[in-house]
Amino acid sequence: MSILVDYYRLPPKEREKVTHTQSAWDEFDHKVVIGQLRAQNKALSELNVDGLNQEQRMAKINEVLEKTRDPRDFNLEKDWHIIGYLLTGDAKIKDEHIPNAPLHNVIFGGLKTTVKSGYGPVRYFDGKLVAE
Repeated sequence: MSILVDYYRLPPKEREKVTHTQSAWDEFDHKVVIGQLRAQNKALSELNVDGLNQEQRMAKINEVLEKTRDPRDFNLEKDWHIIGYLLTGDAKIKDEHIPNAPLHNVIFGGLKTTVKSGYGPVRYFDGKLVAE
């Protein structure tokens, strides 16, 4: 099984808007990707690494790319499994929301929407789940 985990911090109205239909989600996702690429390209085009050795260049490039990251987006990529194990002590994959299991749910839970991402349904955490 392969899962990528992206967390977006969106106000409820914006979340409802982008998860209302599959096309709304696809448009939101596309805008996020395009915005990130534009920010990275702009930052890299303004970067001057002349006179730096390879290690210094890579450090500068990584620093610039980190500054372009959207603070509403937290991407675990495929590290979700490690985090899930560290939180719960369970290496088994249970890709579902389990009542009264907040440490499990932070990775595998949430309320499902009708829209799909590349790896399954888009899920969200309402105020009650966040408080849990």
